[in-house]
Amino acid sequence: MAEASEPSEHAPAGAWARWRYWLIVLVLALVAVFARRDAIDTGVVSDDYMHHAMLAGIYPATGEDGRDRRPFDLYAFLPADAEGLDEHAAVGTTPWWSVLPNDPDADGGSVRFAVLRPLSSALLTLDHALFPGRSARRWHLHSLLWLLAAIAGAALVWRRLFGEGLAVLAVALLACDPSWCTPLAWIANRCALVGATFGFLALAAHIYRRPIRSRSEGEPPPERARRLALVEAASLALAMAAGEYGLVAAAYVLAYELVAARGSVRERLVALAPATALALAYLALHRLLGYGTYGEVYANVFEAPSAWLSTASHRLPRLITAGLWSIPAETTKFLFQLDAHAPWADPGEDFFDFIDYHQRVAWLGVGLSLTLAIPARLGLHEHERRGLRALVLGAFLGLIPLCSAPAQVRLLVLTQLGACALMAGAALGCVRLVRGLFVPPQDRETGPSRGLALAGLALGAPPLLLALGLNTAHDLRWGQDQLDELIEFQRQSLAAFTQGDIGRGRVEPERLDGADVVVLNATSITTALHGSYVLDYHDQPLPRSWRPLAIRAPSFVAERRGAKVLELSAVDGGWLRNPAELNFRRSSQLLYAGDVRERPGLRVEVLADVQGFPTRVRFHFDVPLEELLFLHETKAGLVEWTPPPIGGNAPVPFARMTEID
Repeated sequence: MAEASEPSEHAPAGAWARWRYWLIVLVLALVAVFARRDAIDTGVVSDDYMHHAMLAGIYPATGEDGRDRRPFDLYAFLPADAEGLDEHAAVGTTPWWSVLPNDPDADGGSVRFAVLRPLSSALLTLDHALFPGRSARRWHLHSLLWLLAAIAGAALVWRRLFGEGLAVLAVALLACDPSWCTPLAWIANRCALVGATFGFLALAAHIYRRPIRSRSEGEPPPERARRLALVEAASLALAMAAGEYGLVAAAYVLAYELVAARGSVRERLVALAPATALALAYLALHRLLGYGTYGEVYANVFEAPSAWLSTASHRLPRLITAGLWSIPAETTKFLFQLDAHAPWADPGEDFFDFIDYHQRVAWLGVGLSLTLAIPARLGLHEHERRGLRALVLGAFLGLIPLCSAPAQVRLLVLTQLGACALMAGAALGCVRLVRGLFVPPQDRETGPSRGLALAGLALGAPPLLLALGLNTAHDLRWGQDQLDELIEFQRQSLAAFTQGDIGRGRVEPERLDGADVVVLNATSITTALHGSYVLDYHDQPLPRSWRPLAIRAPSFVAERRGAKVLELSAVDGGWLRNPAELNFRRSSQLLYAGDVRERPGLRVEVLADVQGFPTRVRFHFDVPLEELLFLHETKAGLVEWTPPPIGGNAPVPFARMTEID
């Protein structure tokens, strides 16, 4: 097939052309910052409270030697050792249904959540050192600087591969992308921005060091090649020090050498050596030092490969479709958009039907994505096509390790380098095909025939226009919706403490100080597990423990079976039926009637279940119930719940998010 003609010069020559390009990039990056400016009002969310607790010295021990987490280990939330987990169980950071190392079902693994992110940890420590106290706005401004740097890194890659025209459009798409929003609003997720910045810089250095095939330029001088190799290795090391997102950068380097770089097989293997060595070193350290995740929500490929493969097969198409077609990767958010934009759709009757419907839509999106390759294939030059193939393949390979986490748009920060390039390449291809239609056949030296160009436009232009519309105006709105949602969640979570009995003084500060708090049923991880850290962050008295009995469970009937014994019976449903609770065990590790779990200060006995999902549970505390502070999450906030007398019962309504005054 004939291809589009290639100009003699890849990019406009001269200093002005370079300055013009970077001026446009700066303007677009500032537009991205302005569009996401509300992120600075988010405050602290979820894991941010745990980071505060670690840096304040009130978080449980980090392991057998009780080593200090600062400044490089702030993402080791739950250690892998029994002693450390016992301390977490004593204060409530691991709920009673967590699989602990000494449990009977721990042969399949025990709860753990620890990720190797030393650079991101150091940056958080720096935040708290430079701006101590409640300085969340300044911490968010720090994150916005990383957004500017990440966009500049992506612009460097695109300019080198494609020249200014395609690169500017790709930068514009990236500036609108909603994947930035959560890392900007959630300080703990800043690691994605840091990883993207250094990952893009590493890829740019690699591309400058290893010219693309079908380009006429020569190899860089040896001295410059060595400097570029050092920049690549250092940047890639920093990307991986930021966290596992750095593996995506290594995937881009691998893809580039597979389909785009010039040289023999041996030369490509040598060029891959730094990225390969650093990726393997990161994975080895992650494994040998005891880092990793456990549970149904965060899959671990090393400990449960078959479960991970099954999970990844569901998450991968949803992530691809989210990146290109702006369809939420989370099923609940997908349903909200479906109801808003396609009320005629019928996703089914129950949540499993919804998941299946979402999966079918995701695979349809994957198939539709292939149409974007048609105008890119027909309208781009050979070196542009090679560069585009490298980025698209790299994005696909980079998504694979990210499938360990729940499918969410925040995971796409690095992989949008390939997605935005694909859309921009398809747009440039369409422009060239249209322009070629007006060139007389006798003057057309190369390129597709008129009929082939028309066919390519007919197949590729409609989905491209849809993609461009979704990934610009729609994405700006979607991103703002995400920020609004996070801000509202943070406000509601905080209001649970400030508007309930604690905030209004009905629970006296001296009673809260050093108390053993029991949360009967909570709506979120924050109110269930982080209560002590939320209170400390806001200069409130610090309880001794904060222990949930259920998260997002249905309503209960509570019966008192003794001075120290409380029994909860689910009115409908039961435990282990939602992702919040399955953060701490796998769905295959169910709990049946007769199962007993011993926890510090608490003995839990499962009395009834439905196919392994507990419906009636008895809690034996080591002190009378009157010595505990029972709380329940309601629309009015966290309110005190009074245990019934021995032999009596009392309702425990369904937990509700706080309605802000």
